[in-house]
Amino acid sequence: MRLSTPVKLRELQRKLYVKSKREPEYRFYSLYGKVWRQDVLEQAWRLVRANGGGAGIDGMTIGEAEERIDELLKELQQELRTGQYRPEAVRRVYIPKPDGRERPLGIPTVRDRIVQAAATLVLEPIFEARFEPISYGYRPGRSAADAMERVRMVCHGRPWAIEVDVEGFFDAVSHTRLMRILGRKIADGRVLGLIRSWLSAGIVEPNGHRVNPSCGVPQGGVISPLLSNVFLHMLDRYWRVSGLSKKSGADGQLIRYCDDMLIITGKNPRLLIGLMEARLRKMGLTLNRTKTRIVDLRVEGAQFLGFEVRQLRDRRKGGVWLRIAPSRRAEARIKEKVRHIVNHRRPVALADMVRRVNPVLRGWVNYFRHGNGARSLKRIREYSEFKVRKVIQRRRRYRSFGWHHVSCSTIYDQLGLYNDYTVRPCMSSHESHRKAACGKTARAV
Repeated sequence: MRLSTPVKLRELQRKLYVKSKREPEYRFYSLYGKVWRQDVLEQAWRLVRANGGGAGIDGMTIGEAEERIDELLKELQQELRTGQYRPEAVRRVYIPKPDGRERPLGIPTVRDRIVQAAATLVLEPIFEARFEPISYGYRPGRSAADAMERVRMVCHGRPWAIEVDVEGFFDAVSHTRLMRILGRKIADGRVLGLIRSWLSAGIVEPNGHRVNPSCGVPQGGVISPLLSNVFLHMLDRYWRVSGLSKKSGADGQLIRYCDDMLIITGKNPRLLIGLMEARLRKMGLTLNRTKTRIVDLRVEGAQFLGFEVRQLRDRRKGGVWLRIAPSRRAEARIKEKVRHIVNHRRPVALADMVRRVNPVLRGWVNYFRHGNGARSLKRIREYSEFKVRKVIQRRRRYRSFGWHHVSCSTIYDQLGLYNDYTVRPCMSSHESHRKAACGKTARAV
């Protein structure tokens, strides 16, 4: 559910956006008082509550905070006004990745998440006005579908793709460089001090050991996506202003979704990799040569944001067409989730299994339905239906998987299994071109 922004807060964001857009060199001051405004804190709480998440090191959950939210917001407002606010350390957890490794996530306390969300509401319009149109991750009015539409646009006549991987990006962001970049637009020392306090708050490992890193932006923080985009804006701007691709003669088109990057080019892909590596080195980052690879789209597919991008021959009309569909890895992951939830060995009623698996299927399908993934979506539909039939077959002791005993109407109408697997058309070329040129949607920031 999308939360609506209060009118006064929307007006504030619009003024900040317009000012930053019209005066690129302007540095904003007197922002700190806007962070602890009552309407800003209340909207920040609504965003934190909608996002959910676990408790920080203080053990306070979203539900416990909601029971005393009026008192909590007053406390935060008073602490911010008097300068007594001090963030607590971040609780680190490790999430398993598909390749067997673990992804570190940082979970701030609910109190700190509210203040971070309030600061994001004030600061985001300022930087959003300066971001480049090639950036799509964690930005208002932009999504992975927009990024893939941009890929579709630039792939015509460009058969090479470069999958760019930055090694340990979130742990490698230099605090000094980041604060210097923020200082170019923010002149309010108290706001900069607030951000610096979050960066240096410390991290508590699962074993209780506390570390104070001198670099890195913890994944999981509310303000972390904005800080990451601010830092990588140096790369986006250099790509456009300095003509990174033009100097190489490779006509490289960069599409970035936070730290996930794809370069589409017509020639000289190895030269582009060298230029990208040199630029990342100047930013204090390292290009992962092992995972960064060159892909000939005419031979195999490039992987980007869970999609597979490949150029295929049109056997009937001739020529080449671009196929953008869910990757096999993405299909395997959703099947694993469905298999874990809809399992006849679990002592759970089938109706409860269906209620739990429906949001998972809906989220996956809505993410991948824009493109050429009709066959992939059909496979997931058939697989989820098969798992439901298997539970029925095992529990009712049928000899078959229920095709002759249970109709599709029973599964989809009575049990209510998710059934909207329609592939929706992409934006028209005129609309996508206009959006790419403007770099933003018409929606107010």
